[in-house]
Amino acid sequence: MLIDAVVSGHLESATSGVTRFNQQLAARLRVPHTTPHQIRSYRQPLISVKARDTSMDLWIQLADRVGSFAVWLHDVPDLERPMVRYVITHATRLYAANPIIARRLATLRPDIIALWCPATITGDASRAPLNILTFGMAHKLQLHHYERLHLLLGDQPYTLSLSTAVHEGSPWSDIAMAGDQLRTIFGSRLRTLGYLLDDALARELAHCSAVALFFDPALRANNTTFWAVCQTPRMIITNLDADSPLGLENVVCDITQMTEWHLRVTDPRAVAARYSWDALIQQLRATAHD
Repeated sequence: MLIDAVVSGHLESATSGVTRFNQQLAARLRVPHTTPHQIRSYRQPLISVKARDTSMDLWIQLADRVGSFAVWLHDVPDLERPMVRYVITHATRLYAANPIIARRLATLRPDIIALWCPATITGDASRAPLNILTFGMAHKLQLHHYERLHLLLGDQPYTLSLSTAVHEGSPWSDIAMAGDQLRTIFGSRLRTLGYLLDDALARELAHCSAVALFFDPALRANNTTFWAVCQTPRMIITNLDADSPLGLENVVCDITQMTEWHLRVTDPRAVAARYSWDALIQQLRATAHD
């Protein structure tokens, strides 16, 4: 059987290890990676799924399919469902992602082929000596400021390391989208770190050269990510306006005013002390007793 497409339940690799595996499998087979809606466009597709995450619509589409198809199972499906049993028995080829799955289905399909899933991590651990960290909410990327940063950095060797989060209720695919948007600007210089929590971010802050944080319309006193960076002696590139906190002009680099790149080491901790937790609690207590 000559596989001419790899089909996933969905194409969001940021939220699915199976989809990530399928993307790389399709690339190595040099065939399209697609969704169930495109099954009828191919003569001999391979449907690679985790059964418990697969909608009945896909099983129905496969049961109605005329022609050959292969199925790669990443778990043991519910064999009590007639539609599922029908698809498994009628697949031209049936693959199991490990021998345990194959043993569970051997009575139904003695010809099932037990395979495995190789490594899918393809990250780049290298960092240039100039390593700029940026982080924040995925949907708040200020792309025009990153484009200006890219121009200022020029052709020198550098890395932009991106960590990004999503608001509650937003799709996790926003993280991958943020990486895709910045990759169009920075290309191979970008490193996508995913959604780092505090311990991981603290480590990145300790090892980076500078931090780029951009806000809409500009930095405000309640931008907590900025004050987190101010606890470290890192160069900060941000965007300021008349309503930004006072006293930062000689501490941070305002992207809107920069005309050339220079790595400037300053210590913003003195300014940050005015906006610290201790200062806030002191102010609250003072006003509460007025």
